[in-house]
Parts: sequence; C-alpha cells; structure tokens
Amino acid sequence: MKKLLLLFSMFLMISLIACDEEDDFEDLIDEEISEQPAQQPAQSPQQQQQQGQMQMPPPAEQGKPITVFIPDPNDKKGNCYLIYVPQHVQVADDDQNPKRSTLVLLEDGKPFGKPHSLHKEIREIGKGKYSHYQSWVFMSTSDNSDPRSNGKKYTFKIK
Repeated sequence: MKKLLLLFSMFLMISLIACDEEDDFEDLIDEEISEQPAQQPAQSPQQQQQQGQMQMPPPAEQGKPITVFIPDPNDKKGNCYLIYVPQHVQVADDDQNPKRSTLVLLEDGKPFGKPHSLHKEIREIGKGKYSHYQSWVFMSTSDNSDPRSNGKKYTFKIK
C-alpha cells in the first residue's frame, strides 16, 4: 500500500510540473480520483450466501467440537467469528424474535458469555458476547483470543 501511495505521489508531482495552470492540475487530480474504484462495504454472510459469493462451510453440530470459525468480514478488531448452524434456523433469533434462541455456547465445556448480544458489541467489545441469528452464530471468545488457535474447545447446545 505504501508503494502504491509513493508511486501515486510521484505521478502527481510529475503531473504538477507538466501542468501550466493550477486548474489543469485540479482537473487531473479529479480524473485520477474518479478512475479509482470505490470501496464497497463488507457484506454480511447472509448477503454473500444469497449472491453465491460464499462457499458455505460444513454446519457445526450440537455437542461436537466446533472446527470452522469464519472471521467476520465486518469486524475491524478481530473479536467476532461466525459459526454456520443452518439446521437450527427455526429456533434462531431474527428481526421479529430477537430473544428466541436457546443456543448456549460452551468454552471448554462451560457456558460463557452473553447470548442475544448486539453484533456491533460482539465486534467492538467481544468478551464472550454472542448471538444466534438466523443461520449463524456470531461469537467472541471470553478473552477475545482467536478460537482457531487459542487451544480451547468450543461446543454448543440447544436447551
């Protein structure tokens, strides 16, 4: 990224020298900026799934160790991971039933965290917050470590 910025800066400096008038330089900058693609916000797993952009992982099974944790593409801090549980969508939270799920996450065999948490809080605070929403569990570990490499075993159960 730094090399790209350096090259872009050098291009602008050379262009500035080549421009006779300030207006020409401003037009050149406007053209360069308009030619760069706009960054799209990250899509939710549901949106990616609907558009066929996401290869779906195998579903996690109740009572068995969870082996696939997907980093949340909307999480800038690295606290939130996703677990795919489509077989439990009928008992999951949704917009009409925000506290319906009875899913309990277990860390090394012990219940932990706070269910029905806001996804924003899971991403920004972590500390064991989680949410079973539609086909996914949005979760953070109790210590905000990476569940793929922290040595702890994660399972879930439906009460």
